[in-house]
Amino acid sequence: MDLVNALHRLSRRQRQVVMLTKGWGYTYEEAATILGITPSSLRNHLDRGLARLRTEPNGIVEEQQ
Repeated sequence: MDLVNALHRLSRRQRQVVMLTKGWGYTYEEAATILGITPSSLRNHLDRGLARLRTEPNGIVEEQQ
């Protein structure tokens, strides 16, 4: 599995949040404003999206220590 395929298996919102924060380096507050959601909602989507990426067969995202 590659990153592009793994990202496409996320929900649209999860994919947006992951790309804005991890891909393009926006802060949570900036990304939340762009998406029109609260920072806490953004963190929930990010946590779920990253958790799903961690379950990919090739470990697209590593566990945080």
